[in-house]
Amino acid sequence: MRTGNPVGADTARVTEAKPILLRTIPMPKAKSKGSVKKRFRISKNGKVLCSKSARGHMHASKNGKQRRALRKPLVLEGVWAKLIRNMMGS
Repeated sequence: MRTGNPVGADTARVTEAKPILLRTIPMPKAKSKGSVKKRFRISKNGKVLCSKSARGHMHASKNGKQRRALRKPLVLEGVWAKLIRNMMGS
């Protein structure tokens, strides 16, 4: 009578089934925010620059010194700069 063992099973080495190893899935990349890319830029030295507020209209009430000061970029520092850099994906 035949048993469930294959022929020569006594001599052959029986190995147990190994668990299937899952492939390592890389972490998803953070998407850069389009609105942040439009409003901020990073200088060559790594500073985060943006435009000052109150530049749209109603300049008649401002004197020349105030209007010239509004043309210069605003430099962000500290935590805000770090957050903007992360949102830009750099």
